[in-house]
Amino acid sequence: MERNKKSFLDEVAEQIIASKYSLDSIKIIVPSNRSIRFLNEAFKKVIDQPTFAPTMVNIETFVQELSGLNRISSIALLFEFYNCYQSTTPDKLTETFDQYLSWGSALLQEFNDIDAYLAPQNDLFDHLIALKKIEQWGEETPLIKDYISFSKRLPVYYNTIYQQLLENRKGYAGMQFREAVNNLAFYLDANKSHHFFVGFNALNTAEGRIIQELIANGQGTVIWDLDAHFFEDPFHVSGHFIRNYFKEWTSLKQQPKPQFQNNFNTAKQIEIISVAKNITQAKAAAQIVKEIHETEEQTTTAVVLGQESLLIPVISGIASFSDDWNVTMGYPLQQTTVASFFNLWMELHQYTNQDKLDFFKVELLLESCASSQLFKKAETTLLTKLAQLKKQNRVLVSHDTLTQIDADQGVGHLLFDPFSTVDDFLNRFLEICDLGYDFYQQKQDQHTKLLASYFMRFKPIFRQLQLLQERFGFLKGLSELKVLLMTLLQKETIDFTGEPLKGIQVMGLLETRLLDFDNVIITNVNEGVLPAGKGTTSFIPNAVKMKFGLPTFLEQDTIFSYHFFRVLQRAKNIFLLYNSTSDGLFSGEKSRFLYQLEYFQSSKHQLSFKQVTTHFPSAVTTNETVEKTASILNALKVVAKEGFSPSSLSQYIRNPYLFYEQRVLGIKEPETLESTINAMDKGTMIHNVLESLYKPYLNQELTLKDYEQMLDSYSTLLSQEYKRVYHGNEERSGANYIVFELAKALIKN
Repeated sequence: MERNKKSFLDEVAEQIIASKYSLDSIKIIVPSNRSIRFLNEAFKKVIDQPTFAPTMVNIETFVQELSGLNRISSIALLFEFYNCYQSTTPDKLTETFDQYLSWGSALLQEFNDIDAYLAPQNDLFDHLIALKKIEQWGEETPLIKDYISFSKRLPVYYNTIYQQLLENRKGYAGMQFREAVNNLAFYLDANKSHHFFVGFNALNTAEGRIIQELIANGQGTVIWDLDAHFFEDPFHVSGHFIRNYFKEWTSLKQQPKPQFQNNFNTAKQIEIISVAKNITQAKAAAQIVKEIHETEEQTTTAVVLGQESLLIPVISGIASFSDDWNVTMGYPLQQTTVASFFNLWMELHQYTNQDKLDFFKVELLLESCASSQLFKKAETTLLTKLAQLKKQNRVLVSHDTLTQIDADQGVGHLLFDPFSTVDDFLNRFLEICDLGYDFYQQKQDQHTKLLASYFMRFKPIFRQLQLLQERFGFLKGLSELKVLLMTLLQKETIDFTGEPLKGIQVMGLLETRLLDFDNVIITNVNEGVLPAGKGTTSFIPNAVKMKFGLPTFLEQDTIFSYHFFRVLQRAKNIFLLYNSTSDGLFSGEKSRFLYQLEYFQSSKHQLSFKQVTTHFPSAVTTNETVEKTASILNALKVVAKEGFSPSSLSQYIRNPYLFYEQRVLGIKEPETLESTINAMDKGTMIHNVLESLYKPYLNQELTLKDYEQMLDSYSTLLSQEYKRVYHGNEERSGANYIVFELAKALIKN
């Protein structure tokens, strides 16, 4: 198919060049940093002589400039807010830091929306308190009283954190927006640049106010990225926000009707592909890219991932046939092997039992991908020690036994010394980051280089935690540190570097803003993913949000719709994959967007439906047979003389070949470490104790005195049997203690 000659940014560059403003007096504001580079390339195509380039910034930088506030990090904000919470809450009502973490981030997000949408905060909080009182009319339970009391303190929390941050010239995103609006008059007097707002759609109230003021002052122009089809159709949700701006903004009402390009109704090949399971989607997406790559090398291709978890399998599939690809989305730090390693390490110390470590957790930690190679020097000693502990059935292992591992590097002490304080543990986090980075950076293969970068990405997070802990001292134990770290990692990513101007682009849906591609492959086009649907619970009910102009999940669905259809506008070949199988919380239902494409199909769209099925070869099972030779018959006679137990006869009926291996050849199953006494060991112990008790009285008539002697000794005999099963270990706790006492009762009965 013919490639698109002009992208949206090409049109933007031409429009700005054709305007009456000189480039050095222009400031261009875009939604994200990534589009700035593409816009620069678009300007290169239309500028044929040296000139000053226009100033280009993303909206975050622009608002920071207007507000005069520096953006505070999410982790620092959590600590600052807890400090405000402690100072304004009665001691008897103050929750611990780990309890606060369960709701602190959500409440801060509410404050962020209140500010970004310029809601009158005092009126909103009064309305919320009154609504809660009405809802709980007549019910005065302690829980309801506490909830209303907490609601009454919300304006105090809001005002305290706002003023504290303002004094330090810091702010969260919503706060920057509110202050930017407050400072707008001063900005307009001091700055005479003409502002082009490019590619915006769902604006918060503060953004809308800023843009309208600039337009009214003759210093602003908006270049919308919307197709005529979506704008003119009053029912198509993709054009909802921009249609409303033209209806509601006085500055736009005075302008002529916008002339949008009609790209969506051009010729397109659209395939809607049903795929079972996510991993198969990743393989199918990579296969589609391969076919495009082989036939249409001069076109641009984007793989848009509905779920971030598909990133690694998708790029693994693409890398098998091409090195010409680039990842523009960040990979969630929480999904890295190093995050898993740190999580295992904290769990190991969190559940330490009487200064002893759980063997299973130690084994998991040492076998994890991020730590396994750190112990290469001590691998023989380590494996020997683990095998010895497993043979002894040592469920709990002392710290001293493990700290000697790799003593040269000190890894054993770093990993296995007991937890003392949060400060000490944070220092050990940083030491492990340095050790892991130095070790893996020296390796030559790409996998270990990636591990090195993971360790280095964690270091600034731990360093910031360390500084905040030194200042506030809120973290009292390991459980709080673990909850906080896991909360932070949900929002942290590790960024890839590459060439965004060429090759196959792998990205999330938001990264596609302002960009156009000839070929678009989108995965996970399912309800609950695209669009995401109703999100987490909120402190503010939807009815209150709608009254005060705050966003709800309905606005989020509309935003998803805009981004989804926008990336299709100028595409020629479109492949939409959805998971047809219920998977976890996801129902396997295809997205409403696919139904829209199907039922409101354009005459120029060639729509086809396909299904990807994976055929797994059925395992061929054959019954193994062994000829009964003379030697085997003799071996069977030996077994028969010893006697057949009920379990051995059952085994012969179920699996004759396994009976042959274990009873005739004497091949034993490998010993496994078990944390509790299994049924076989329990039965063996009871059987052996009863045998020892009754054996002295063979062929004798038992008297009351004989039973009394047995009752005096059975407990000691059972303890000896327990030691035999656990190789000299007499420790009995948890389930083992219960099983041991149960065995005593059974023997006594």
